Order: sequence, then structure tokens, then C-alpha cells
Amino acid sequence: MILRRPIQSRTYVPGPHNRVHYACRRHTSTPLCQYLTKERASRRLIIRFDGSNGAGEPSDDVADLINSKDDVTDSRKAQQINITGRNVLQQETRVLDRPQPILNGVKEVWGRLVYKYFNIRKDAWADVQVLLLLNAGLVIAGGLAKRVLVDRSSTAGPLEDLWNDIFDVLIVWFGEFPEVPRGFPRQVFSILMAITGLAAFAIVLALVEQLVLQILTENVSRGSQVYEEGHILVLAWAETQRDREVIWKILSQLCLAYRNEGGRVIVVLSLVPKTEMEETFRFIIPQEERYCSTFVFRQGNPLLPDALRCVAASSAAATVIVSDTSRGPNEADAQSTRAAVLLDELDYPGPRQQDMRQGHIIVGLQTQEATSIIKYSCSKRVIPIPTSYLTARRISRNIQYPVLTYVSQMLLNFRSRAQGYLMSFSHLNSVRFGDLYKYFPDAIVLGTSDKETGKSVLNPNPDTVIGPDDNLVLMRPSSIPNTTYMPLKQPMHVEPGDWDAGGYALLSSRDDKPVRVRGSASLDEDFSCSSAITGQPLLVKGQSSGLVGQQAAGCYMLPMEFSASSEQRVDVLICGWGDSTFMVALLHSMDAELPRGSQVTVLNLRPKEEVLGLARETANLERLSMMHVYGDPLKYRDLESKISVERFNSAIILCDAAWVDPDQNTANGISLKTKDDMLRLDAMVMTVQLGIRKLLEERGFPDINIITEKIAFQGITRFEDRGRMPLGSIFNVTSFSARILSQAMYNPKAIMAYDQFGKDTEMNVQDSSSFAEEGEKVSFLQLQARAMAVQQVLVGFYDIPKSVEQPLQLVINPEGAEARGRKVVWNRNDNRVKLICLSSKAKRVNHTMPPSPGTRVATGEDPGTNANGATVIAAATKGEAAAN
Repeated sequence: MILRRPIQSRTYVPGPHNRVHYACRRHTSTPLCQYLTKERASRRLIIRFDGSNGAGEPSDDVADLINSKDDVTDSRKAQQINITGRNVLQQETRVLDRPQPILNGVKEVWGRLVYKYFNIRKDAWADVQVLLLLNAGLVIAGGLAKRVLVDRSSTAGPLEDLWNDIFDVLIVWFGEFPEVPRGFPRQVFSILMAITGLAAFAIVLALVEQLVLQILTENVSRGSQVYEEGHILVLAWAETQRDREVIWKILSQLCLAYRNEGGRVIVVLSLVPKTEMEETFRFIIPQEERYCSTFVFRQGNPLLPDALRCVAASSAAATVIVSDTSRGPNEADAQSTRAAVLLDELDYPGPRQQDMRQGHIIVGLQTQEATSIIKYSCSKRVIPIPTSYLTARRISRNIQYPVLTYVSQMLLNFRSRAQGYLMSFSHLNSVRFGDLYKYFPDAIVLGTSDKETGKSVLNPNPDTVIGPDDNLVLMRPSSIPNTTYMPLKQPMHVEPGDWDAGGYALLSSRDDKPVRVRGSASLDEDFSCSSAITGQPLLVKGQSSGLVGQQAAGCYMLPMEFSASSEQRVDVLICGWGDSTFMVALLHSMDAELPRGSQVTVLNLRPKEEVLGLARETANLERLSMMHVYGDPLKYRDLESKISVERFNSAIILCDAAWVDPDQNTANGISLKTKDDMLRLDAMVMTVQLGIRKLLEERGFPDINIITEKIAFQGITRFEDRGRMPLGSIFNVTSFSARILSQAMYNPKAIMAYDQFGKDTEMNVQDSSSFAEEGEKVSFLQLQARAMAVQQVLVGFYDIPKSVEQPLQLVINPEGAEARGRKVVWNRNDNRVKLICLSSKAKRVNHTMPPSPGTRVATGEDPGTNANGATVIAAATKGEAAAN
């Protein structure tokens, strides 16, 4: 064995502080190494490590290596490869060719022409048309050349001469049969020559065909080099239908985001062939819905640097890495992390060199832990977005505030009139936050954001003065370009009217009364609710428990969460079980959001050790207790016999991981590949929802707030429609992830503002009687003034319909001074008009994921059981956890 001592070399390692790290290795060559060194030198290849000491001079170790007497060849004649900074990870040791600017220029021009052509190419018929035009052009050019260079004089007319020349060229083009020679030897010789010519022509044709097929493969199936700067880049694996639907939503949102700027070039790199992606997106996003944006698809692996260079990744204005849903969360995040590191290192100029790469990189992650890895290993332009964690927080808030589904849908939709923006206006400096609403007749000011750090404060004190370093967090229409949108120069005059802020009481007493909706518009106004199945009166939980009425069936009672916000303890039913990473985030978010003392009951076919063990060892529950019931939520018999649905305030129906991946082994991939699989899962989830609704009806109880997961984008029923009865909340993980990533690409700091929802502030629902007397006519502007007087931001309102045929009338950010200044009656004493306000939380919610276990079981080492035999785990308080 040959032992070597390392020599010193320097390698620049990127990090959050751009520090230079040193790796030292020293070795001396043995006789075998000396021989190999001589052989490499004789082949004109010397590898020089750039170990400069800061003044441009090589270090002693490097100088010793270069000037060693072992290198007997003339190093001045050898090609040298300098490996500097991150290039040590990217370049191979090879002999550099002499620069050929003319040839390189021709190659670049040809590459750009091919790139432009294959961007507009649709199918093989386009290639045929181009070849026909090219052949026609060559024939005509040949005829003109024959007339100019060969037949310079003629007695015929110019058109006739041109036709004769073209005809002669065509004869030569297709081959003229030679005259029949006389004599046997001449005939044999002619036949041999003809056969030889045909064979040579066949060989040439085969080579040309091979070349054409190679060009078609590179430019049609995979795609050629992308010649763009300042484009938008989407990196994905796209091996499942869910991945492609995420790409679909991202592209749709980006087209809407840049429609006021004339569109952008959006490049997509995935493992799917270029032609297949073009055909797919030509159908789902037609040209008129692209709003002047251009799609460029390329096939390649985002983990290959050459593939990243092919799509000009280093010159992109913004890049997003879409997580691979065909793999488990940890494996998918590992892929995303490596792609982020490769992107961050791609075309790095080296230490002490100006970095001209300005584009930010958005990384979609499935686990919260991967965000710290990204921040450690990449520069600040790489922004990790834990989409699954944000989805879990959204679900947790919807348990008590289901109207947040509507608000977040608008905040993260570039088609809505309440899209979130960060903007600043110089003439609003020194204006109080409490007066800003008077300057915006078509926007809602939610808070402020620091221009440098991006730190956001939602619903600040009304006396906060806007400074030059502050951006305003706005909800405004996305149809107005950023360059032309401006608030009023002078504020509108607004008088709150006859209203005393001292007498304000959030959640007036009538908010705990149920709101009834007629089952048919033909029923009388004076009606009450009873079960359509049993005909018995519906029972209402809470302070108003008791009979609601004794009249005929045929009405719908709205879940209480749509009528008011409450801080009382809640009981939540979870049907199904997602992957462990998502469930930890969901349980931890529920523990942070729900009132202390609330209980979560889980119904699924998982072992109790898996369910409660996850809660005990990872979720770190401090405010919730948890109970597990073994049963199949798809079976109506289990729903009926094993749980009491009437005792729950809310239900969360998840797509069980066993439905998605039956073998429960993420290492071999997840079996959610096609659209049919997604539609099948939607059917299973809706079956559970219908079972819960039917049980409530049979037992004489009104609907509860049911939060349902939606897998596919298509096929919305009334049970999944947010605007139709029966009202409920749905969440689509892929759709929400795509909207979050699109928003981050357009403005990364806007995500920091969105992340503040649910921490210091929250959207609350309250009756219109909180700000308006019965029968009083007031304007929306006056309601804004009254809400601001008690440090709340009025965002919008909704009117609960009187019959199930009517949709839910929800208005967020009413537009125009006329609409906001019109006086109407808000309080009709029917408890139907609800106001949506942004208000401060009494206690800040900590959403930090737990670093270590913090729960304990109820008794002993094993979970206990309740009176019904269900397994229970109780949350440990901070003191108890510390004692344990």
C-alpha cells in the first residue's frame, strides 16, 4: 500500500456568512506517483491548485508542488487548469482548447436560431413544413445561380428562363437516368457504378438520418440550450400527477402575476419529455390564459449541473424547486436541498469577486427540519418554504375560524381582488396607521413590513407612524399594475357616527344563537329546523342547548363557527392519518392554536402505539389531550358504533396514508401516480364526510364544522364548494403549496407577512351588531373607522343566505369609494351579517416545532383508556414535563 501525506489546499465553502474554510492535506510522492506524474506531464496536463495567500501569489505548498523536481517536463508548455472556489465541485480536469471566437460565435448564433425555432415548434408537421420551404428555397436559389453564373445570355423571356433553370435543377436534384451504353463490359461497368452510387447514397442518407434523429432527440424530446436572461425557472421531478398539478397551479398563478407586465418567459425543467409536457400544458393552459407569457419545457434532472446550465439557471430572475411527492418527506427534502445547493453554487464567480447573480431561489419542503439545513448550507438568496407545515397551521386555524379558508384563498390568488402585496408610497410617510384606510378606496391595509429585514407587524397600534423604511401590507386587486397603482393624495372624510368605542363588546350575546337556513325558498320566513330523516327537532350544543323548534323538516343549521369566534374548549375528530411528518406538524399546530383543555379524537386503523407514540414522543402536546379509537372511517358501522359524532365541534377528514400508499413503504415510492388515483381518493374522503353528516342528521343534531382534504383539482361537489350549502372547509395541499410558492417567487418578503397570521393576530368573525345598532344605516368606511377605534382592521363581511339555493355572499375588500361610502343597514337583528376583522391575540402563539419530546402518558408507561375503551393520552404541562 502506498501512503501519502496531504498537502494544503484551499476551498471556498459557501455558507450563511460567506466564510472561507480551509481543508489541509499534505502528501509526498512515492516512486509510482513520480512515474504517474511524469506520464501526466508528457500528455500536457498539469493540475494546479489555486492556494494563493491573498496577494495573488501561490502558497509554499503549491509552489513546491509546481516546481518539484519530479515534474521533469517543461511546465511552461503544459496546459494548466486552475480550480478556484466552488469550481472544484463543478469542473473536470481537461486540456483547455484555444479560444476560437469566430467558431464559437457561429455556434452561438446557430444555437439561438435552433432555440427560437423549437420554442415555436408544435409537432412533426412543423418540421415537414420547414423542410419543404427549405427545399423550395434551395431549388429557386439554384435556378437563379444557374442563370447568373452559367447561362448568362438567353433569347427567351426572364420568367421562361427562370422556369427552365429551375427545371434543370430539379432533374439534377432527383437524379437523371444515364443513357444506355453499348457493349457488355460497358453495361456491366454502368451497373456496378450505379450500385456503388446507390450504396454510397444510402450510407450518406443513413448518416444524415442519424444526425437528424440526434438533433430531434436533443431539441424535441429533451430540448436544447436555453438562451434567456431574467426568466422564471421551475425545477421539478413531475413523476406523479400531483406534481404536475402543482406545476399547473404555479404556471397559472405566474401568468396572472405578470400579466400586467407583458408576461414573462417561464422555463420548466423536469424528468418528463419536453413534447409530453408541451402537449399537456397546451391543453390545460391554453394560449389565451397565458397572458403573453411563454412556456419553455426541457427534460432533465434538477440534480445535474449540466441540466441546470441548459436552462440558464444562474441567469434566472427567480427559481422555484417543487418537492417530489413520489418520495417520502425526508427523501424528497434531501433532493430539494441538494438541488438548492447546486443552484447556489452554479457559476459562482469565486471569493472576492462580484456576484452578479441576483435571482432568488424558493425551495418547497415537506419537513420543518429541512429549513435549518437550507439556511446553513446556502446563501441568503435561497429561501426555504415548509409548505406542509404551513398547511398544518392553516387547518388548525380553520377549526375555530373556517372563514379563514376564504380569506387565505384570496390573499394567495393573483386572480382575486384581495391579493397580498408589499408596497410603499412616499406621500404616506408620517401618516398614522389608523388613518391609512382613508387613502385606499380599493385596498385594505393589514400592517407594515420593514424593507430591509422583511419583518412584518400586522394590525399595529393605530398611532404607529409610517416611516420611509416601511412597506405597507396590502390586500388589493391584482388587475392593477404595480407601476400604476397609487392611493389617494388626500384622505377621504370619514365620520364614525353616533358610536361609542367604550361600549364595544366583541361577540355580542346573540352570536351564540344558531343561524338557520331554509331547505327551500318556498318555506315561510317563520320556520324552525328539524331532521329531514327522522322529523325530530334538531338539538343545539352550548349555551342554547334545547329544542330549536317543532315544525316541518327541510332546513339547514349553519355550524356555529361561521357565526362567531369563541375561545371555549373544543372537541375535534380526526378521521384518517397522514404521513408522520405532516401529522406531527398538524398536532403541534392544533396544540398551539386551540384553547387549553381541548381534546382530539383520532379514528383510523393504525396501531395505537403508532398514533399515540407519535403524539407522546414528537408532537410535544401541552394544551391538548388526545384519544385514539381503532376503526375504519370508511365504514358507516364504525362511525356509528365507535364514536359519538354529536359531541364534536369540528371534524377533520384526512386522506389516509394507507389509501395513498398501500404497502406503507415510502422507500419504494408512493403509489399516487395518475389522475384516476387522485379522483379515487377524493371519493373515499367524501364518503367519510357524508357518513358524519348523515349520523348528525339521524341523531337530531345540526352540522358541525367539517374540514375535508381535497386531492384532485377537478370534480367539485356541493359538499366541497365553499359557497354552497352545506358550508364546510376544504383544503388542497397541492393547490395551497403552489399558491404559497408562486407568491414567494413574485415577492419573497410577502410570505414573511403571511407567516404572521395566527401568531400575534388572527381573523375573527363577529356579528354586525358589534359595530352597528339595529336598523342603523352606516357605510363600510364608517365601520372601518369604528373597528380601528378598538384596534381592529375590518377586512370584509358575508351575508348568510336564507335558503340553501342561495350562495354564501362573501365580500373581501369592497372596491371603490362609492361602494365603501354607501350607507346601508348592517344589523337587521337576524344575526346574518357577519364582519371579518383582523385583531390582536390575547396571547402570542408559539409555532416553533419541539426540539425534544414533551408529553407523557396518562398513567404508567402505556396510554390509558376511557370509559368506552378508547386509548387516551393526556398532555403534560410544562412543569410536569420538566419533572419527568
